Amino acid sequence: MRTVCNDTQLIGLWGAYRNRLRKQGSLEGLLSDQLASVLVTFEQVRDFFQRASKLYKPQGPVPPIGHPRDQDALKTTVIRQIAQTCKKHFGAVLHSTVATLTNAALNRTDIDRNSVAGSLRRTR
Repeated sequence: MRTVCNDTQLIGLWGAYRNRLRKQGSLEGLLSDQLASVLVTFEQVRDFFQRASKLYKPQGPVPPIGHPRDQDALKTTVIRQIAQTCKKHFGAVLHSTVATLTNAALNRTDIDRNSVAGSLRRTR
């Protein structure tokens, strides 16, 4: 984009595009009339998304744990996250499914529907 943003033909096409947007009333004032300035904006947006992608959590923040150093804190965190996702998508916690997925995620075999219920009960 940088190599062509000073091309006279492309600058003319950009001006025509902006005129069409102005007539439609869309994006007025959001895009510069200088094509090179738009490139800077794109680079800033790219930079933002690269930085945000490292921090963004599509499922939202992880629910807090009462005792973070407790030996079962990781298990409880994983159970709560999976349960929250199940409730969001299926309308119910699905205790057995949460147990199966938690066991798989943590490479364990000891988590069952009762331990899931216990981990969730403590948050209420």
